[in-house]
Amino acid sequence: MLLSLAMMVKNEERFLEDALLSARGWVDEMVVVDTGSTDRTVEIAQDLGAKVSFFPWVNDFSKARNETIRRSSGAWVAILDADERFRGPHPENVRALLTPDLSGWPYHALMLNVVNQNLNGLATHSFFSPRVFPRHEDIGYVGRVHNSFGSISLGEAKRFEMTRCEGLEIVHLGYDKAVYEERGKLERNLELLKAAVREEPEVARYRFYLGREYIITKQYEEAKRLLKSVFRDEALNDAMLRSEAYTNYLTALNKSGAPFEEVLATAVEALELNPYEADAWYFLSLAYEQQGLTEEAMSALTEGLASLRHKQLHTSRLATLRGERATEAAIYWAQRGDQERAEPLFAQALEHTPPDHAKRRQVVRVAVGFFMMRQDHERVAEGLEELCSFGGSVYEQVLEGLALWAPWGKPRAVRGFAKRLASLHPSLARDPRVVSAMRRS
Repeated sequence: MLLSLAMMVKNEERFLEDALLSARGWVDEMVVVDTGSTDRTVEIAQDLGAKVSFFPWVNDFSKARNETIRRSSGAWVAILDADERFRGPHPENVRALLTPDLSGWPYHALMLNVVNQNLNGLATHSFFSPRVFPRHEDIGYVGRVHNSFGSISLGEAKRFEMTRCEGLEIVHLGYDKAVYEERGKLERNLELLKAAVREEPEVARYRFYLGREYIITKQYEEAKRLLKSVFRDEALNDAMLRSEAYTNYLTALNKSGAPFEEVLATAVEALELNPYEADAWYFLSLAYEQQGLTEEAMSALTEGLASLRHKQLHTSRLATLRGERATEAAIYWAQRGDQERAEPLFAQALEHTPPDHAKRRQVVRVAVGFFMMRQDHERVAEGLEELCSFGGSVYEQVLEGLALWAPWGKPRAVRGFAKRLASLHPSLARDPRVVSAMRRS
């Protein structure tokens, strides 16, 4: 057996079915360890073919999660929570990466992008997390809450080889505000983290997570105190954690309306640590914008969007806002005649604004106008074609676009698009702009 899904659950009847269905068909077994459900969780897991067993809850997430690994049979395990689901066109492709020939064996893990998403489909932030790894007695989790993955015997001293997987991600719904409150996660996590910090105050990771919880509860001064203690910790040798502490500190500064000078100084420090820290650029752009420094704000935002091309292995808020922020920056630079800056931003805007996004139509319309100015006939044709799919009142905008494009576009492309329009509705076939374009020679 190659790959086991390992999951711990308690009262997850609302989410469990979708989670298991997202994995069934490309894992070899689904292992579900229940820690005390009183609803239909166990029944749902059994109906979907999972191997269900029980483990008493002892106020320690790592102990329960490690038990799911021990009870798995596969050479590799994939970790998923019930309020998560795999998403990707071909999730089974990840199996090709499961080979012992990888460097650092068995201390190797595959990292998947975890997208925190509200129930309405709006993403809030994302981060890469080790979720697929060899089943080995020394590999698992430590920590009673927000458990840390790694070597059980050597802890953070043992470095893992991490491979970042593309084409497969995990959607996490558990941080939706209604879900979070309904489950009482906030109170539970706060108490567990406070206990962890009291017991092991030297562990920076616990201080970081507690600081992050304080942001959620709007206790910004406590959040800033703890987060600063993390990125100022000289003993900390985890660059990723230090960088994330900076960006969460910037979040607290932004939400608490901190002075511009403090935001500026913190962002500069974070960027000195990592010049490709996209969220530091993002919060810097917000601070400039609040000061009325629009050009500086757009310059910082543009730098942040460019930084997303570099591998970010931790939380990124800007990544989830990439489409709309790229649109904003692209329009700004296009209006100022800076076509070289605007063009890659328009490309990002189109690539990262999903088809079902409320602003997709606006993004496409603005991008088409830009590519007309650039006389990029292929992108214009693609954009006009997509605008047609919106139908109704958008047709007039498409017809206006066709009239502007027809004189300089490649004749064959113009004629083909005009015929496509004519086939959509009799009134379009009679429109003089369409008739003229079909005769383009």
